[in-house]
Amino acid sequence: MWDPGVRLPHKKVKELWRNGEWNHVLVPETVIVRIQQYLQQLTMAGKLGKAQWSGCDLCEQLDTTSWKEKPRKQIKQIKWNSTDTGWLKLNVDGVWSNVGAGAGGALRDEGGNLVYGFKTKVVARSRIDAILQAVCIGLNMVLGRGQQVWIEMGE
Repeated sequence: MWDPGVRLPHKKVKELWRNGEWNHVLVPETVIVRIQQYLQQLTMAGKLGKAQWSGCDLCEQLDTTSWKEKPRKQIKQIKWNSTDTGWLKLNVDGVWSNVGAGAGGALRDEGGNLVYGFKTKVVARSRIDAILQAVCIGLNMVLGRGQQVWIEMGE
């Protein structure tokens, strides 16, 4: 049975009407068949997917082999590698876009305990510029601590 919740775009209905495709025999069954054909074309072209068909009985009558399932996102385990005794580890990264840039970092001791963290907006001309500014900010945090520093930067 046709689900009235799925609607054919108004412009497409007008186009079909103007082209005379519905003028010759205007009975509900003919209209429904034409709409089903149009929806099948959209489905096969990949313009209508599973999300648009939820709750509609009509999809059982259509060829849905063109539907592609999106692969699930892989969960990636991230491990923090500790430093040698007496060292600090500075992890920094920077971001850049035409709208603005930013830098951030975390300073941790050999046990992974947070010593200091930061995030800030920066004026940068590229992502590498933003990353290097993050390194400078991080090294200023370490200055005067008298400890060696292991630096890791974003790619």
